[in-house]
Amino acid sequence: MRKLIFPLAILLFTFNSCVPEDGISIGVFSETDGKVDINELFTIESVLDKVLEFLPRIPNEVKRLKNVIESPEIPRVDIGPHCSDPYDCDFKGTCWKHIPEYSVFDISRLNKDKKFDLYNQGVLTLHEIDLSQTNLNPNQVLQVESIILPNYRPKVSVTRLIMDFNTCCF
Repeated sequence: MRKLIFPLAILLFTFNSCVPEDGISIGVFSETDGKVDINELFTIESVLDKVLEFLPRIPNEVKRLKNVIESPEIPRVDIGPHCSDPYDCDFKGTCWKHIPEYSVFDISRLNKDKKFDLYNQGVLTLHEIDLSQTNLNPNQVLQVESIILPNYRPKVSVTRLIMDFNTCCF
């Protein structure tokens, strides 16, 4: 919900701080025990106080963003978790050009902070990962080893082969 406050504050600023009569609310999916009642599917929560609290910061933020856009120079900001928080940045394609096609950011289910820890240590590719010093789960180790080790064959024991008639017949 926190991610929605900034865009709502910008909308309110854009409309000259004219608060709608019924306030500003968001709908959140209600917790259910498996039974769905269409009339209780959403919980409506007022966020007017939070938006009004954030509103005084908006004029300075708008000025700052305009200055960035109008500047002839690209801002000197390294990539980080801010690139996708709260949304993916439109300049991600520019700032991330130095990241290889397959990098530490492609390790499955690796926490975003761990990915950026590796990046900040100068580790970009899977070949640069020191598996003895990096805490990865077995599946992540398997993913890395399958890329970095030539002719890598995971140890898999197949005890049963199941073929689906619809899948294998054409």
